[in-house]
Amino acid sequence: MPHLKNIKSNCVVCGKEFLTSQYAISKGRKCCSLSCASKCIKRIPLQDRFWGKVIKRGSDECWEFTGALNENGYGQFAYNGKSMGAHKIAYMLSIGEQKKGFVIMHICDNRKCCNPNHLLQGLQRDNVLDMVSKKRNAPCSGEKAGRSKLSHNLVKEIREKYKGNFGDMSRLAKEYGVVVQTISNVIHFNNWK
Repeated sequence: MPHLKNIKSNCVVCGKEFLTSQYAISKGRKCCSLSCASKCIKRIPLQDRFWGKVIKRGSDECWEFTGALNENGYGQFAYNGKSMGAHKIAYMLSIGEQKKGFVIMHICDNRKCCNPNHLLQGLQRDNVLDMVSKKRNAPCSGEKAGRSKLSHNLVKEIREKYKGNFGDMSRLAKEYGVVVQTISNVIHFNNWK
């Protein structure tokens, strides 16, 4: 594999020669160490680093963040050594600093959206009232659960295939790419009622 072969490169920060792979170079590696990489990142203006990870569309459309997401589906962006919500960075760059005790709310309800026209500063109470008024506070289950690997049709299929024999749950878990506990929950109607 030619992309795994070590090649010599020079660090753009300290000038030191270092060994890396062609693959790492193709993915943007320019520095010899994490220390130099952090200095390199600081050289790129925040606006360029951030907006480079956002797909901008029309002023009334959602501008989706394409970088890392947290477990709740919100964009995450490194700023001043901390991970922050991408929508908060968008607000800060476009409108101004977030006031102490306030939150940045999405009026579009798209957690990846960074369009400043879709962001509003308010109290947490306002955010909760907005969520309740739009009926977004009900717990998600089944196919609507963000990390669900199963659909209603697959659940029905699993229940039909389960015969109660020793090893059925393990076999079904492997077949459907889930853990045995998920199959047990499906079979015993703990989930997917």
